Amino acid sequence: MTDAEFQEAAPEPAGDPDRVNVRRLVTVVVVLVLAMAAGIGLCSLVMGVPEKADRTIFPPDMVALRAWRLVVIHHTGTAEGDLTAAMHVHAAVAPGAVPGCHFVIGNGRGMDDGEIAATPLWIAQREVRSSAGGEGAAGAVPPGAVHVVLVGDFGRDPPTADQMRSLIRLASALAGHCRIPLTRVFVHSDLEAVDCPGAAFPTAELLRRLGEKLRG
Repeated sequence: MTDAEFQEAAPEPAGDPDRVNVRRLVTVVVVLVLAMAAGIGLCSLVMGVPEKADRTIFPPDMVALRAWRLVVIHHTGTAEGDLTAAMHVHAAVAPGAVPGCHFVIGNGRGMDDGEIAATPLWIAQREVRSSAGGEGAAGAVPPGAVHVVLVGDFGRDPPTADQMRSLIRLASALAGHCRIPLTRVFVHSDLEAVDCPGAAFPTAELLRRLGEKLRG
């Protein structure tokens, strides 16, 4: 065999072991990164990505969730209003009550239409107070009530479409996290002799749409 034939038949050198190890390490890292990405994607599909409304309803600075038993819906009785004004709704509809509520939903006049805002009472997980009955007693409303106020005068006009969508999203989130059944979602006039949230408020529609969402 000639020298040329010998060189062609001889196996190629294995190469630098350090370079081989580096290539293997890079390959392992890439595989791990891809596997982690796939796992995160699968978890997102299975668990679902939290809606923006859920982060608003259950903000990071909120204290531990207490045992809430019912949801009560009010209106401000005004054509417009912001979070501060809506916090005073109980002073108008329940004489002697200390102002307070847990959530406010705007109508585009003072707050964005459909905007959900959690109040300091909800962040601190405190009940609405009444000067007559102490904590948890807003007039004749039972204790353990989450009070939701919609900006608007529903004795005149119904809530906006965005307000209704936000109310259903809020009520369904509260029902799921606090285990409040549909039968424990009330408008204020269900519990006291008051004109709140007004004759134009679509109570039957709310309960129907909320029931459909909870069943779905």
